[in-house]
Amino acid sequence: MRKLAFISCFLLILVGMSSGAQALSIGGSGAWISWTASDVNNDGTPYWNNLSWDGPYENIGYWMSNTGAFVPPFTPQGPGVMPYYGNTNGTGASNIYFTNQGPVKVEMLLEIAGYANSNTFGWYAYDPSNPNPTAATIALHPIFPGPYWDPVVFFPTLYFGFYLQGPGGTFLTLDNLSPNTDPGNQHFAVFNNGSQTYWFGIEDWQYLGGDKDFNDMVVKIGPVPEPASLLLLGTGLIGLAVLRRKYKA
Repeated sequence: MRKLAFISCFLLILVGMSSGAQALSIGGSGAWISWTASDVNNDGTPYWNNLSWDGPYENIGYWMSNTGAFVPPFTPQGPGVMPYYGNTNGTGASNIYFTNQGPVKVEMLLEIAGYANSNTFGWYAYDPSNPNPTAATIALHPIFPGPYWDPVVFFPTLYFGFYLQGPGGTFLTLDNLSPNTDPGNQHFAVFNNGSQTYWFGIEDWQYLGGDKDFNDMVVKIGPVPEPASLLLLGTGLIGLAVLRRKYKA
Protein backbone atom coordinates (compact mmCIF):
# COMPACT_ATOMS: atom_id res chain seq x y z
CA MET A 1 0.00 0.00 0.00
CA ARG A 2 2.92 2.36 0.65
CA LYS A 3 4.10 1.88 -2.93
CA LEU A 4 0.63 2.59 -4.21
CA ALA A 5 0.34 5.80 -2.17
CA PHE A 6 3.80 6.93 -3.29
CA ILE A 7 3.01 6.36 -6.96
CA SER A 8 -0.29 8.23 -6.59
CA CYS A 9 1.43 11.27 -5.08
CA PHE A 10 4.22 11.16 -7.68
CA LEU A 11 1.66 11.02 -10.49
CA LEU A 12 -0.24 14.04 -9.16
CA ILE A 13 2.99 16.03 -8.84
CA LEU A 14 3.95 15.27 -12.44
CA VAL A 15 0.50 16.23 -13.70
CA GLY A 16 0.67 19.49 -11.76
CA MET A 17 4.13 20.28 -13.15
CA SER A 18 3.04 19.60 -16.72
CA SER A 19 -0.25 21.50 -16.59
CA GLY A 20 1.37 24.40 -14.70
CA ALA A 21 3.16 25.44 -17.87
CA GLN A 22 -0.21 26.51 -19.25
CA ALA A 23 -0.98 29.23 -16.72
CA LEU A 24 -3.51 31.62 -18.27
CA SER A 25 -2.67 35.09 -16.99
CA ILE A 26 -4.04 38.58 -17.56
CA GLY A 27 -2.12 41.75 -18.38
CA GLY A 28 -3.09 45.39 -18.57
CA SER A 29 -3.30 48.52 -16.46
CA GLY A 30 -5.69 47.22 -13.81
CA ALA A 31 -5.84 45.36 -10.51
CA TRP A 32 -8.34 42.95 -8.96
CA ILE A 33 -11.06 44.95 -7.19
CA SER A 34 -13.47 43.37 -4.74
CA TRP A 35 -17.21 44.10 -4.55
CA THR A 36 -20.28 42.60 -2.88
CA ALA A 37 -23.80 41.80 -4.02
CA SER A 38 -25.02 44.86 -2.10
CA ASP A 39 -22.87 47.06 -4.36
CA VAL A 40 -25.03 46.22 -7.39
CA ASN A 41 -27.47 49.14 -7.45
CA ASN A 42 -27.33 50.56 -11.01
CA ASP A 43 -25.32 53.67 -10.03
CA GLY A 44 -22.51 53.19 -12.56
CA THR A 45 -19.77 52.33 -10.05
CA PRO A 46 -18.05 50.03 -10.91
CA TYR A 47 -18.18 50.86 -14.61
CA TRP A 48 -20.25 47.76 -15.44
CA ASN A 49 -22.89 48.55 -12.78
CA ASN A 50 -25.34 50.53 -14.89
CA LEU A 51 -29.11 50.56 -15.41
CA SER A 52 -29.89 48.02 -18.11
CA TRP A 53 -32.32 48.78 -20.88
CA ASP A 54 -33.42 45.16 -20.50
CA GLY A 55 -34.64 45.81 -16.95
CA PRO A 56 -33.50 47.68 -13.80
CA TYR A 57 -31.86 44.62 -12.23
CA GLU A 58 -30.18 43.00 -15.22
CA ASN A 59 -26.59 44.22 -15.47
CA ILE A 60 -23.68 41.78 -15.28
CA GLY A 61 -23.29 42.23 -11.50
CA TYR A 62 -26.80 40.95 -10.88
CA TRP A 63 -26.11 37.90 -13.03
CA MET A 64 -22.76 37.17 -11.34
CA SER A 65 -24.35 37.36 -7.89
CA ASN A 66 -27.64 35.63 -8.85
CA THR A 67 -29.69 38.58 -7.66
CA GLY A 68 -32.15 41.03 -9.23
CA ALA A 69 -33.71 39.54 -12.35
CA PHE A 70 -31.37 36.54 -12.19
CA VAL A 71 -32.39 34.85 -8.94
CA PRO A 72 -32.81 31.06 -9.25
CA PRO A 73 -34.45 29.29 -11.00
CA PHE A 74 -33.06 31.59 -13.72
CA THR A 75 -30.50 29.69 -15.79
CA PRO A 76 -27.67 29.68 -16.42
CA GLN A 77 -26.75 30.68 -12.89
CA GLY A 78 -23.92 33.10 -12.27
CA PRO A 79 -20.67 31.85 -10.69
CA GLY A 80 -20.99 34.14 -7.65
CA VAL A 81 -19.38 37.42 -6.59
CA MET A 82 -15.69 37.65 -7.47
CA PRO A 83 -13.23 40.52 -8.07
CA TYR A 84 -13.22 42.40 -11.36
CA TYR A 85 -10.15 43.65 -13.23
CA GLY A 86 -10.23 47.43 -13.11
CA ASN A 87 -9.15 50.51 -11.18
CA THR A 88 -9.78 51.53 -7.59
CA ASN A 89 -12.00 54.41 -8.74
CA GLY A 90 -14.37 51.94 -10.39
CA THR A 91 -13.28 52.50 -13.99
CA GLY A 92 -12.28 49.74 -16.38
CA ALA A 93 -8.70 48.66 -16.91
CA SER A 94 -7.11 49.71 -20.19
CA ASN A 95 -5.43 47.44 -22.71
CA ILE A 96 -6.33 44.02 -21.33
CA TYR A 97 -4.58 41.05 -22.88
CA PHE A 98 -3.82 37.46 -21.94
CA THR A 99 -0.78 35.19 -21.94
CA ASN A 100 -1.02 31.44 -22.38
CA GLN A 101 0.91 28.52 -23.86
CA GLY A 102 -1.54 25.99 -25.15
CA PRO A 103 -5.21 25.59 -26.07
CA VAL A 104 -7.93 27.68 -24.46
CA LYS A 105 -11.57 26.70 -23.98
CA VAL A 106 -14.35 29.27 -24.40
CA GLU A 107 -17.99 28.84 -23.38
CA MET A 108 -20.83 31.24 -24.11
CA LEU A 109 -23.09 31.47 -21.06
CA LEU A 110 -25.51 34.32 -21.69
CA GLU A 111 -26.51 36.73 -24.44
CA ILE A 112 -29.10 39.40 -23.71
CA ALA A 113 -28.81 41.67 -26.72
CA GLY A 114 -30.80 42.92 -29.64
CA TYR A 115 -27.72 42.18 -31.75
CA ALA A 116 -27.46 38.58 -30.53
CA ASN A 117 -27.86 37.19 -34.05
CA SER A 118 -25.25 39.55 -35.49
CA ASN A 119 -22.50 39.81 -32.87
CA THR A 120 -19.25 37.89 -33.35
CA PHE A 121 -16.89 37.07 -30.49
CA GLY A 122 -13.30 36.07 -31.19
CA TRP A 123 -9.60 36.55 -30.49
CA TYR A 124 -6.62 38.29 -32.07
CA ALA A 125 -2.86 38.13 -31.66
CA TYR A 126 -1.10 40.83 -29.65
CA ASP A 127 2.55 41.82 -29.97
CA PRO A 128 3.76 43.64 -26.81
CA SER A 129 6.67 45.10 -28.80
CA ASN A 130 4.18 46.83 -31.12
CA PRO A 131 1.57 48.42 -28.81
CA ASN A 132 0.04 50.60 -31.53
CA PRO A 133 -0.58 48.44 -34.59
CA THR A 134 -2.52 49.67 -37.58
CA ALA A 135 -5.89 48.22 -38.50
CA ALA A 136 -4.30 46.24 -41.32
CA THR A 137 -2.05 44.29 -38.91
CA ILE A 138 -4.83 43.06 -36.61
CA ALA A 139 -6.25 39.74 -37.79
CA LEU A 140 -9.57 38.91 -36.12
CA HIS A 141 -10.26 35.21 -35.56
CA PRO A 142 -13.96 34.48 -34.90
CA ILE A 143 -14.94 31.97 -32.21
CA PHE A 144 -18.68 32.53 -31.89
CA PRO A 145 -20.06 33.91 -35.19
CA GLY A 146 -23.56 34.84 -34.10
CA PRO A 147 -25.68 32.87 -31.62
CA TYR A 148 -23.31 29.90 -31.34
CA TRP A 149 -23.50 28.23 -27.93
CA ASP A 150 -21.34 25.09 -28.03
CA PRO A 151 -17.97 25.32 -26.22
CA VAL A 152 -14.99 25.96 -28.49
CA VAL A 153 -11.30 25.14 -27.99
CA PHE A 154 -8.89 27.41 -29.87
CA PHE A 155 -5.10 27.78 -30.06
CA PRO A 156 -4.06 31.41 -29.55
CA THR A 157 -0.65 33.01 -29.83
CA LEU A 158 1.42 33.56 -26.68
CA TYR A 159 -0.08 37.05 -26.25
CA PHE A 160 -3.65 37.64 -27.35
CA GLY A 161 -6.82 39.59 -26.73
CA PHE A 162 -10.54 39.21 -27.37
CA TYR A 163 -12.97 41.23 -29.43
CA LEU A 164 -16.67 41.66 -30.07
CA GLN A 165 -17.79 42.83 -33.49
CA GLY A 166 -21.30 43.65 -34.63
CA PRO A 167 -23.66 46.44 -35.71
CA GLY A 168 -22.65 48.42 -32.61
CA GLY A 169 -18.98 48.48 -33.53
CA THR A 170 -15.72 46.57 -33.11
CA PHE A 171 -14.51 46.45 -29.51
CA LEU A 172 -11.18 45.00 -28.34
CA THR A 173 -9.93 44.15 -24.85
CA LEU A 174 -6.95 46.31 -25.78
CA ASP A 175 -9.33 49.22 -25.95
CA ASN A 176 -6.89 51.78 -27.37
CA LEU A 177 -6.01 49.69 -30.41
CA SER A 178 -7.22 50.48 -33.91
CA PRO A 179 -9.73 49.58 -35.38
CA ASN A 180 -11.64 49.96 -32.13
CA THR A 181 -14.67 52.15 -32.82
CA ASP A 182 -14.84 53.42 -29.23
CA PRO A 183 -11.20 54.01 -28.20
CA GLY A 184 -10.42 54.49 -24.53
CA ASN A 185 -13.59 52.78 -23.30
CA GLN A 186 -13.34 49.22 -21.99
CA HIS A 187 -16.18 47.05 -23.31
CA PHE A 188 -15.11 43.96 -21.36
CA ALA A 189 -15.72 43.40 -17.65
CA VAL A 190 -13.38 40.60 -16.53
CA PHE A 191 -14.02 38.65 -13.32
CA ASN A 192 -11.84 36.05 -11.61
CA ASN A 193 -11.78 34.18 -8.29
CA GLY A 194 -8.06 33.42 -8.21
CA SER A 195 -8.31 30.40 -10.50
CA GLN A 196 -7.32 29.86 -14.13
CA THR A 197 -10.90 30.64 -15.23
CA TYR A 198 -12.13 34.09 -16.26
CA TRP A 199 -15.67 35.39 -16.85
CA PHE A 200 -16.31 38.20 -19.34
CA GLY A 201 -19.32 40.49 -19.43
CA ILE A 202 -19.36 42.42 -22.70
CA GLU A 203 -21.04 45.64 -23.85
CA ASP A 204 -21.90 45.64 -27.57
CA TRP A 205 -22.71 49.32 -28.11
CA GLN A 206 -20.64 52.52 -27.95
CA TYR A 207 -20.47 54.24 -24.58
CA LEU A 208 -22.23 57.46 -25.55
CA GLY A 209 -25.25 55.59 -26.88
CA GLY A 210 -25.35 52.34 -24.90
CA ASP A 211 -26.68 51.27 -21.51
CA LYS A 212 -23.33 49.83 -20.31
CA ASP A 213 -24.88 46.84 -18.55
CA PHE A 214 -22.26 44.36 -19.88
CA ASN A 215 -24.78 41.55 -20.23
CA ASP A 216 -24.90 41.63 -24.05
CA MET A 217 -22.68 38.57 -24.08
CA VAL A 218 -21.17 36.61 -21.19
CA VAL A 219 -18.39 34.09 -21.83
CA LYS A 220 -16.10 31.95 -19.70
CA ILE A 221 -12.51 31.10 -20.69
CA GLY A 222 -9.88 28.81 -19.24
CA PRO A 223 -6.82 26.76 -20.29
CA VAL A 224 -7.21 23.22 -21.57
CA PRO A 225 -4.93 20.60 -19.95
CA GLU A 226 -1.98 19.70 -22.11
CA PRO A 227 -2.25 16.41 -24.04
CA ALA A 228 0.88 15.22 -22.24
CA SER A 229 -0.83 15.76 -18.90
CA LEU A 230 -3.91 13.86 -20.00
CA LEU A 231 -1.77 11.02 -21.36
CA LEU A 232 0.24 10.90 -18.15
CA LEU A 233 -2.92 10.84 -16.08
CA GLY A 234 -4.43 8.09 -18.20
CA THR A 235 -1.35 5.84 -18.14
CA GLY A 236 -0.91 6.50 -14.44
CA LEU A 237 -4.46 5.43 -13.68
CA ILE A 238 -3.94 2.26 -15.70
CA GLY A 239 -0.77 1.56 -13.74
CA LEU A 240 -2.55 2.10 -10.44
CA ALA A 241 -5.28 -0.28 -11.49
CA VAL A 242 -2.70 -2.96 -12.35
CA LEU A 243 -0.94 -2.47 -9.01
CA ARG A 244 -4.27 -2.66 -7.18
CA ARG A 245 -5.07 -5.98 -8.82
CA LYS A 246 -1.57 -7.22 -8.02
CA TYR A 247 -1.93 -6.41 -4.31
CA LYS A 248 -5.36 -8.06 -4.23
CA ALA A 249 -4.06 -11.24 -5.84
